[in-house]
Amino acid sequence: MRNLWRLGAAVLLLIVTIVLASSPARAQVITATLYGVVHDGTGAILPGVTVVVTHQGTNLVRETVSDERGEFALPALPAGPYAIKIELAGFKTYNSQGLNLGAGQTVRQTYVLEVGNIEESVTVTETSPLVQTSSTAQMQTIGTEVQEIPVSRRNLQNV
Repeated sequence: MRNLWRLGAAVLLLIVTIVLASSPARAQVITATLYGVVHDGTGAILPGVTVVVTHQGTNLVRETVSDERGEFALPALPAGPYAIKIELAGFKTYNSQGLNLGAGQTVRQTYVLEVGNIEESVTVTETSPLVQTSSTAQMQTIGTEVQEIPVSRRNLQNV
């Protein structure tokens, strides 16, 4: 009878241990969220703005576009320092480094783009040839040096 009580107590203890150990643990939040709104110098919202953030430690790049209210969201960013680049045609590009996001942090920022920065681009469609085609002359000759190299057991892989 005693052994039956001990066995029952051991089984009960085992069941309680399993139930307590399998209870969901609190998840640790290791990411951050960046919310932003983009305006021009007059305060007008700017939809369609490209926002690129780069984690400076891992070079992870995340990109998004602002919505019709000029707002954007970048959730689940790993914590750490970020560089941010915001650009829209007809406006100067906004560049910033050192935006530090902490684990579990939600950051809300307002960005202002200045009017201007009309860029011109030059497209090169031809390149110079990689091989000189005007001359077929040999530039280097190999003489008796190769014949005089000592080779172990006459195996060329030992050179």
